[in-house]
Amino acid sequence: MFPNIPTEGISLEEIGDFNFASDIQVKNVEKKVDAVLVENKRMKDREKILEMRVKKIESENKSLLKKIEADQSEIDIMKVKIAELEEEKARRDEQNKYFELNNKELEAVKAVKEHEIYMLNKVLESML
Repeated sequence: MFPNIPTEGISLEEIGDFNFASDIQVKNVEKKVDAVLVENKRMKDREKILEMRVKKIESENKSLLKKIEADQSEIDIMKVKIAELEEEKARRDEQNKYFELNNKELEAVKAVKEHEIYMLNKVLESML
């Protein structure tokens, strides 16, 4: 029942008007297609911008990770120095305690000697 229509080598102009699409509908569709193409271009541009931002942030992230590693190694060095200084402080505190005790002993010996000298002076005064 359908007419035999060759599918190859026929242009739209040769087919003719089927009255199912008007020029206004075609223009509306063309406007929508143009709008979609413009939006697509805008989205591609935005995608490129976002890709550049991602690359920039990734490079910043890598540099920050390197800085963190350097800072961490510096922190480790500082921890070792702190431990050494704490050991030195503990050693000096022990020395200070020793010197304080030694000083007290010397003060006690000095007090005994001063007392002996005082007593000798008293004895000499009484003899004179």
